[in-house]
Amino acid sequence: LLAFLHIFNFPVLQGMGAQKGICDRIAIYRGIFIAIEIKAPGKKPSKDQQEFLAEVEKAGGISIVATSPDDVIEKLNLQDRFLSFK
Repeated sequence: LLAFLHIFNFPVLQGMGAQKGICDRIAIYRGIFIAIEIKAPGKKPSKDQQEFLAEVEKAGGISIVATSPDDVIEKLNLQDRFLSFK
């Protein structure tokens, strides 16, 4: 979705030395840092993930827990980038 909308983004490779709770994907949109934690429907971020996302918000970024592309569209207010068939 982010690439389709031409929003700079990349996956975070987690492993030895990575910060605990770091998000799954990082994006920058209109100069704002965005941390995206991807979860299956019904799943919640761990305590470490919640703390990481809270730090992003505290620093002026946007954090998103996404269970579908709709979560990202809504949080970034991107609805106008799609045609409505209603």
